[in-house]
Amino acid sequence: MMVIRKIFLFAFLLGSTFFASAQKAERLLQEANTAYADLAYFSATRLYEHYHAIDSTNIDVIYKLADCYWNMREYENAKNIYSKISIDSILLNPALTRRFAELCAMNGDYKQAAKLFSHLNDFHAREQGFIQHNRFLRDSADWTIQYLNINTQQYREFSPMLIGSSIIWSTNEPRRKNLDDVFASDGNGFIRQKFLPNKSDLSFRNIPQKEISQTKSTSLTDKNIARVFSASDVAIRTKGFMSNSFFRSRNFRINQPQDLQIFRKLKYNVGHATASEGASKIYLTVNDQRKISKKTVRKLGIVEADIMGNFIANPVFVPISSVKGVDSNEVILHGAIDPMGKYLVFSSNRVGGKGGYDLYVSIKSLDGKWSAPEALESLNSAGDEVFSAFSSNGDLYFSSNGRAGLGGLDIYKVKTIVAPFSMTLLFEDPEHLSYPINSNHDDFGFVFSENGQEGYFTSDRYGTDDIFSFEFKKRYVLLSGSVIDRRTGLRAEGIIVSLYEAQEDGKIKLLDSVSTDRNGVYTFLHARPNKSYIIKVYNPTKGHGVPNFTVLKASTEPNDLEKGLAVATIEYSKTPTIEPLLPARVNITSVEKTTKDEKLLIQKGETSNKNENAFIKSNSSSSTGIGLGDKQLINVDSFYAIIYFGFDLDNLTQRAVKILDSVVAYMKANLKDEFILLGHADEVGDATYNMELSKRRVFGVTKYIASKGINTERLKLYYYGEQKQAQSNTTPKHHLRLNRRVEFILVKK
Repeated sequence: MMVIRKIFLFAFLLGSTFFASAQKAERLLQEANTAYADLAYFSATRLYEHYHAIDSTNIDVIYKLADCYWNMREYENAKNIYSKISIDSILLNPALTRRFAELCAMNGDYKQAAKLFSHLNDFHAREQGFIQHNRFLRDSADWTIQYLNINTQQYREFSPMLIGSSIIWSTNEPRRKNLDDVFASDGNGFIRQKFLPNKSDLSFRNIPQKEISQTKSTSLTDKNIARVFSASDVAIRTKGFMSNSFFRSRNFRINQPQDLQIFRKLKYNVGHATASEGASKIYLTVNDQRKISKKTVRKLGIVEADIMGNFIANPVFVPISSVKGVDSNEVILHGAIDPMGKYLVFSSNRVGGKGGYDLYVSIKSLDGKWSAPEALESLNSAGDEVFSAFSSNGDLYFSSNGRAGLGGLDIYKVKTIVAPFSMTLLFEDPEHLSYPINSNHDDFGFVFSENGQEGYFTSDRYGTDDIFSFEFKKRYVLLSGSVIDRRTGLRAEGIIVSLYEAQEDGKIKLLDSVSTDRNGVYTFLHARPNKSYIIKVYNPTKGHGVPNFTVLKASTEPNDLEKGLAVATIEYSKTPTIEPLLPARVNITSVEKTTKDEKLLIQKGETSNKNENAFIKSNSSSSTGIGLGDKQLINVDSFYAIIYFGFDLDNLTQRAVKILDSVVAYMKANLKDEFILLGHADEVGDATYNMELSKRRVFGVTKYIASKGINTERLKLYYYGEQKQAQSNTTPKHHLRLNRRVEFILVKK
């Protein structure tokens, strides 16, 4: 009987313990789910971690725990949790697929990232960018970056902005030990603005270790939630406590940053400043200040305020929301104002966009009213376009995680054009800023100083958002070599050599053409560092025979440049006479075939330095031809032409007319193709006069072609005067005629 009682007592105690443990787990899960629903990710994470230690099989907890880490931007922890989910399960959810792909890219696993993006319909450019990530990792050598002393490591410093000699930035560093303002999302303080009156007080410090220990509030209650994007996260009004160690270390700082006092009366987040000194206005991202219902998201808008000497006053919200009411989920943030205060570009998640956050522009009229915002369709993607800023020359910079890049948010530059009648902004194609400005983490908040040679940006590549300074200077390297006659062993003068950039997609792009000097040396002055190039050396031929060429591979990596000249050996035994070559079939060597098709792209308004006798091939595979008067054929795959003029003349010679007739015949046989015409003059005489002479030459050629019934809209005209010489003025005078020319560059359509 005693044994039975002991067994019964043991079973009772075991059952009670199990029941209590189950009750504890259930309470943890309920509290975690409540915090998660309130976007209090910091509290939810701790609760889910405790529950996961008890029950590691609950897949819903794994999903939510990973989501918490993602929203707190603790990417390494998020990656570890997502790795517990099968790939098949991840692929069932497009949002989760994209998120896991970004985490893979942040860890340098671009192969897996590209594979995941291949399952998403709207992210083809992102996928291809990760496949070709090496081209983004190449250091252009243009940028020199430094880590600044205003960074705290424990907290976030981001979105720098310049006004005169002052630098302003956003931070969640607390004002004092006992806090009133704490994020429920990550346990840190509200975003606010700090500044140094003189940016020259900034200095550099060593880059920190990536492991960042953050002191956070552990007591968070649920009140009015305030939402913002990424680096500013989600905020909640509550109480918190910060450690004494941080405040002791902060007291030893030199040139203590100051708060923008005027915004003390603005509650919640005050972030991402942009200013127009011309209009004496500043714009900031601020949470809605009105009362909201319980557990309603406190949306963001953009506040406009006056810059009055050393003060900022009169903050008012810019009325550009597409909906009314405080309960809307529409967010407006990250304003960028142009230098004169007319164009306000901002990000929003409003309905009808391409992705999460898209770029929009609103125009300020003379009476101070803002126009209805228009989406910047050419810049927006299926991802997020955020943190925009104008430079002093009108260029727009923004960050995106929907375009080809290195991972996370990458910074892009786009040139802007104001349409003359509508006064709307037009944009060229965005340009990805090279490494080390961009990394495989979030890079954003880019701003240039007035001189356009230095500035600041934000990156979280070392574990938390930090501000870096940069200096920009475009770098070039000299790329040269020699051409040797195989039969005589002597260096050959006057040989045409063309430089092509070898691109990641296998195509090559024509950059420049020169002739070897009297020592048989060719020199390209504007090759860029850390690039791969193809050099074509054209063998001269008699009359109108078939031009062969030798192909060399060159690299501007430092180790390759130290190896010296790139030497080409060709077979010819007389000084060449460079005549205008009528189109002919090009004999391509086996090396050339590996470079795939060439395609010359020149955008409207862009100047060209593709001079000299270069052959342009199209992507067409047709091999039919059209007849000329002298029984020759023009291969419609390729076309090359150049005409020359007498000294100080713009009239057409008989030979020029014959070549122009072949151009006309080609254009009539290929109705979609176009030509770029480049007009030139020699160096004799005044530069202004030579510019006008080259203009008359290219216009005269256009007039003749038009007289043959060709639509001149198929011709793009450029003229350079004496700026782009085929031969130097130091060569014999008869070579100067090679500079008195109009070149034709074929653009296949």
